[in-house]
This record gives sequence, C-alpha cells and structure tokens, in this order.
Amino acid sequence: MKQVKLIDGSVGGQEEKKKGTERYKEFNKNVLPNNIHLVLSYIRRINKSGRVVTSILEKFSNEKKLYSQKKFFSYHAYIKERTANIRYNDIIEGILNHFDPCSTVFTAQEQMFYNKVTRILILHFLREGALLNVLSSTKITRTKKDEHLKIQRMLIQKVKGLG
Repeated sequence: MKQVKLIDGSVGGQEEKKKGTERYKEFNKNVLPNNIHLVLSYIRRINKSGRVVTSILEKFSNEKKLYSQKKFFSYHAYIKERTANIRYNDIIEGILNHFDPCSTVFTAQEQMFYNKVTRILILHFLREGALLNVLSSTKITRTKKDEHLKIQRMLIQKVKGLG
C-alpha cells in the first residue's frame, strides 16, 4: 500500500497498480524489446531460420506432404496479421498459444504442430543464436551484455513454461 496525502490533509492508502512487466523493471527499457525483436526476426525469416525449420520438420513430421517449410513461414505471416494488437511484452506468448478455430487456411492439427515447431525454434535461437549475437557484439557494453543474457534466460524460462 502506498501512503497518499488526501485533499483534507488526512493520509489514506492507495493500492499500487502492478503491471505484468514488473519483473523487467530492473533492466534497461530497451533490452527486452530488442531481444523480442531478434526472436521474431529469426522465426519469421526463411534466410535466417530456414535450415533449422527444415531439420525440425523432417524430425517431427510423419506426413511430409502436410507440413512444409513454405507453409510454416506462411503460418507466421498469418499470425503476424492476427497478433498486431498484442502488447510487445506478450507477443511471444501470443505466438506460441495462437489458435484460430475458424481458420480456413490452417487446420487445428497444423496450427498446433507449427506452434510446437515455433517453440523449439525460439528455444534454439535463444540458447545459441542470441547468445552468440550478444557475446560477439562490439556495440553492447559489458553491463548491457549482462542484462541481455539475463533477459534471454528469463525468456527461455517463459517459453519452457508455456510448453
């Protein structure tokens, strides 16, 4: 409770509003959006994640005709249109839990499978690609590198928790 001085001179209590991003307040305000942007850029671009997506699809899909790399990236273009109004901090959760029962383009089975592939792809990027980006960057200071690494660990925990 926060103590507030009222107009009549008395002191009253006012509850503080807690935001969903309370746990990120200790970090620089740009670190979390930068990491989320890196993740989104990686999963939506075929030239960045195409080979990894192909290997994941080969490993997990039983019917090769049903799931393809082209359809995976089309699915993410479809999700991008649908998740335009989601807050930036909740976008990863929105992508991983996206399900549109009224979709005429993607079946429920395809959506669930592509969400699973997306989860694997995000974890792969956060563990390997993003780590390499941060450690090899000459533009990021040492303290910001620490912040980036902490945020990446928090994002990994969040993605694992959604699985």
